[in-house]
Formats: sequence, C-alpha cells, structure tokens
Amino acid sequence: MNNCEHENDVLVEAHEWRHKFLTQDISDDEQRNFDEWYESSDANKDAYSEAMVFWDALGHSKNKLDPALLRPSKRERLIDLLMSIRPTTARRNIAITSMCMLAVFTLTLFTLIYTDKQKLTPYPTTVQSFESDIGKLHVITLDDGTIVTLGPDSAISVDYNQDSRLLELTKGVAFFEIHPDPERPFSVKVNRFNVEAIGTSFEVKRNNGVYRTSVATGNVKVSYPIFLGNSPSNHLITEHLAAGQGAKVSNQNKLIILDSVDKESIASWRDNRLIYNGDTLKEIVSELNRYSSTPIIVSNSVNSEALKVRGGFNASNIRKVLDTIAYVHNLEIDDSAKDKIVVRKKS
Repeated sequence: MNNCEHENDVLVEAHEWRHKFLTQDISDDEQRNFDEWYESSDANKDAYSEAMVFWDALGHSKNKLDPALLRPSKRERLIDLLMSIRPTTARRNIAITSMCMLAVFTLTLFTLIYTDKQKLTPYPTTVQSFESDIGKLHVITLDDGTIVTLGPDSAISVDYNQDSRLLELTKGVAFFEIHPDPERPFSVKVNRFNVEAIGTSFEVKRNNGVYRTSVATGNVKVSYPIFLGNSPSNHLITEHLAAGQGAKVSNQNKLIILDSVDKESIASWRDNRLIYNGDTLKEIVSELNRYSSTPIIVSNSVNSEALKVRGGFNASNIRKVLDTIAYVHNLEIDDSAKDKIVVRKKS
C-alpha cells in the first residue's frame, strides 16, 4: 500500500469514527477500540481532528447535499468528498487518465458531428455583454426572446450555445423573464451562487458581497458549494424555489432560504420604488450608490451589517431615502464634502 492509499484509509476510518459518535450510542468496548486507534499514531489523531472540523462545518445540511454524495457505500462517499478537498497524487493520476479519455471522446464526437451536418443544432453561439448607466434602467431582448431588465449601474455577460444559456451578473441587479426552452437550461451566475430556470421570471441582486434571488413566477433551482472554512468544496447544496420564495448568500458563505418574499418588493425598482424587508444598511447603501453620482459611504462608527431597514422609498430622491433612514436609526448625513456623502452616528 502506498502512502496515498494509507492516508485515504486513515481519513476514512477517522470519518467513520466521527460519524458513529454523532449518530450512535457507543459501547464501552467500542470506546476502548477508538481510544486504542486514536493513540496508536499521530496520523490518526490528525485525521480525527480534521474529521471533527469537517462534520461540524457540514452541520445539518446532509439532507440538501448534491445527489452525487448519496452513494450506497459510505466509504465511497467519504473518499469522494475528501478527495475533492484534499488533492493527492492518486487524484492527479485519475485526473490525467480522465483527461485522456475525454480527449478521445471529444475527437470521436467531433468526427460524428462533422460527417453528419444534419445533426448540427440550429442555435448559434452568442457571447455578449450589456451594461446600464447610473440611475438608468436598460431593457434587453436576447436572441431567444428572453427579456432582461438591468437596474441602474448594473451589468451582465451572456453566453448562449447549442446546449445552454449562461449569464453572469457582474454587478448590480437584474430581472429575468425567461423564454421557455427545455432543451437549453437558463442559468444566472453570481460568483459561486447559481440560479437555474427553464421558463419563469425572477430577480437576481448582488450588493456588497451579499447575493439574493427572488422568484416572481414559476420555479428555479439555486445551488451553492459547501464551504470548509474559507475553501469551497466541489459539492453543492441545492434548493428548489417556487414563486414568492427567495434565497440569499451571506458574507459567511451560507445559503439561506427565504420561504416568503413580499411579491411587491421583487424588482420594484422597475417602477422606481425601493422596498426593503430587513435588508442591512450595507446592502442598501450599495444599492443607493447605483442611483447616486456622488459616492455614499458609511462611517466606521456605524455597524452597517447589523442595522436593518424596513420600508418603501422613492428611488428618484436618494437624499430623502438617506434622510428617512437617518431619522429612524439616529444617524446623520454629512454632505459637506463635494466628492462624497457620509452616513455616520449622530454626534
């Protein structure tokens, strides 16, 4: 047995012990067996410490894991997840073999398509980018009939091909009214947060590291990787959302499901209204900056992530929005400088 195989066996044993402690009542004999195994080597101690961190990070998400994890063999499942997080020589060898097989498959597939032109898809490949100005909306009709409304100071990239419709929201907010096409799924990506639909309408928003989606009609699937510490694994937590539901990815890299979203608030900015239901001041200021030619800054004296705002506002008067928030939360707005507006605690 080489070092790589031995390391994997130790890791699997460690995870099996940790899983047993979390899900079963341990007998005295099993406790003695564990103590002997744990004390037998430093490698065992290190592996068990890693297993404790892993299961703590995984928490209660096991019912929402990607189906790839739900294999009959617990040993296969653990090795698969661990190998996705800990690159090893064995994994690299497998990757090289897989790449060679992929190259042969790709060459064969290309030959079949090239020699039979009738099999070519009618869908052209389209790569585009769109952007809106500060304070302005931008409505776009894509090649397939999908309508995208960009909020102020927002941008998307579009990549349509024969198999899929892939978009990325690179800044700001957008509302998507999807033209149905079951053969080509429609996905919107925001960093590692992904929203997939076939025919529906939904909003996607990114504000200062927080990502949100809200479903107006139909259904969507959202996905986000499991994080261990600050590192994403290759396995996803997925959820299906119906109309009136939403999802949020926080600054702590956690996917949070919002079971009920005020439908009037979904993309209300299309009607020049800003509706907040517990959004943080940090998110709101990020959004208000899309309407303001003068940067709005929150002073360090204000905990912008803890302060939450509820209410509806007119997007055509950003200064009034700030004044109202300041009045309710005992803040003050300093616009004495020409190049910035500062929100700070009232002195």
